[in-house]
Amino acid sequence: MLSSRDPEASEVIGTEPLPSFPFITLILYTIGIVLGIFFILIGFIEEATGIDAVLGATFWILGGFLLIPSIFYSIMMIKALKTDQAGEYIRIIKNIPQL
Repeated sequence: MLSSRDPEASEVIGTEPLPSFPFITLILYTIGIVLGIFFILIGFIEEATGIDAVLGATFWILGGFLLIPSIFYSIMMIKALKTDQAGEYIRIIKNIPQL
């Protein structure tokens, strides 16, 4: 696991403790992925059945707005979990918006 003093880290960590991993934020981004896929599927259903093409496009856009950042930040959080360097872990966690 990571320690606050990693000799291979590119930054000087000092005695500053590592920030805790934001599991709630990861759960919320996972919910964003599920909702994004759900909205895109609803958009396809609206478009395919011919009910309302404008409503289908609206769901596609809404699903894309939810899906793209949720996937990006979830991947970044998984990278932070898998890294062995404390400096890299801190850099990644500080760049992720906390929800």
